[in-house]
Amino acid sequence: MKRQGSGVERQFDSTMRKGMLKIVILKKINEKECYPYALLKTLQKGHLGAVHGMGKNDIYNAISSLEKDGLIQHVTRLSGPHAQNVYSLTKRGKEVLRTANITLTDFLSDMRKLIKTEFGQ
Repeated sequence: MKRQGSGVERQFDSTMRKGMLKIVILKKINEKECYPYALLKTLQKGHLGAVHGMGKNDIYNAISSLEKDGLIQHVTRLSGPHAQNVYSLTKRGKEVLRTANITLTDFLSDMRKLIKTEFGQ
């Protein structure tokens, strides 16, 4: 779905979607160590709104950023004639994921209250 709006709105949307993508990646890697291609396939099958329309480059960029920030780490494993980077969460990554879960839960609760009081729904 193509997003409409001003440059500021598109920038805000892009920033939120990239942040959500990183959280989803942390969650999926926490569930099971994986390599980027498997992660891409899992996310594409999941039909998650926050990552819908995100491509291979978006996922690889997010993984690179998460590793640079010390939230994930990789080991290189041989799979036949090919080497694959398999990612896992660091201790810091697990802490950030736990905090993000609490923050998002609180945020969603606040948004429900806001919608109910401001829009009567």
